[in-house]
Amino acid sequence: MYLKVKKNNTMIIFKSATKIVLLLIAVTFCVGFMTGKVNAEQFMIGLTAVFSFYFGQKNQVPPQV
Repeated sequence: MYLKVKKNNTMIIFKSATKIVLLLIAVTFCVGFMTGKVNAEQFMIGLTAVFSFYFGQKNQVPPQV
């Protein structure tokens, strides 16, 4: 069984401002952790907040007007 992959799958990430901001925050936390400016506790709290916000927003249904 082969996995079907879209040709421009990475470009889908950059179509939303929220996704761009969350991706930049995640990368910033990773760089800060690797350079020693962010300790392990701050790293885990920061990334947990970023990913929980992303997946929490992803599952919400917009209100009907």
